[in-house]
Amino acid sequence: MAERLFFRGREKKLGPSIRYHHLDLWGDFVKDYIKHFDGKKPWEMTSEEFDAVEPFIRVYLGKEMKSEIAAKSKFEHAILDNRDMRQDYRYLVDLLGNNEDRYEQVLSRRIAYFSHIVDIAHLSEDLPVALLWETPDEYCDSCAIGKHCKVPVWRSFLPTRDTVYRRVLGRKSITTSELFDPEFYETIKLESKRGFLSWF
Repeated sequence: MAERLFFRGREKKLGPSIRYHHLDLWGDFVKDYIKHFDGKKPWEMTSEEFDAVEPFIRVYLGKEMKSEIAAKSKFEHAILDNRDMRQDYRYLVDLLGNNEDRYEQVLSRRIAYFSHIVDIAHLSEDLPVALLWETPDEYCDSCAIGKHCKVPVWRSFLPTRDTVYRRVLGRKSITTSELFDPEFYETIKLESKRGFLSWF
C-alpha cells in the first residue's frame, strides 16, 4: 500500500512534487546538506547514516524560521511608510502567522515536506520529482495563511518565477539526482536570468 501524507486535509499519494520557483529553496537546502554530510547524497547513505538527516532538516529549517521571524519583528517595530515595506510585512504574516503556535505549525509542516522528499531520494537517485506551474505544492500548504500562493497568473504584469523556470527547464519533472546536484541550481539561476531578460 502506498505511503500517504496529509497536508491541510488533502491526501497526497507517494510521489514528490515541487513548485518551479521553490527550487530556489531546495538549492539553498542542498548546498548546506552536501556540506554537512561531506558530499554524500541520500541514496548513498546507509540506514544508520540516514538517521542523522531528519535532525539536520529540523535544525536547518529552524534557523530559516528564526530569520523570517526576526525580519517580521523588525517590520512590527517600524513605521511602514512605503508600499514595498507593507507588502513585505503582509507576505511574512501570510507565510508565518502572528503567534508562536502558528510558527510551530508552519515549522512542523515544512519539516514534514522536506523530510518526505528526502526520504524518497534515499530510495533511489533516479526517481522523478514533478514540477508544478502556478499550482501550490506541499511547501505552500505549510504557510500559515497561504494567500500569496494562490494569486492568479493574470494578476502579474511580469513573468512569474514559475513561468521563467518552466521556460528555462522546458520539462515537467526532474530526478532526485538532479535535485541533489548543486551545479543544477547554478545552471538554473544563470539561465533564469537570461530567460527573464528575454521576455523584454
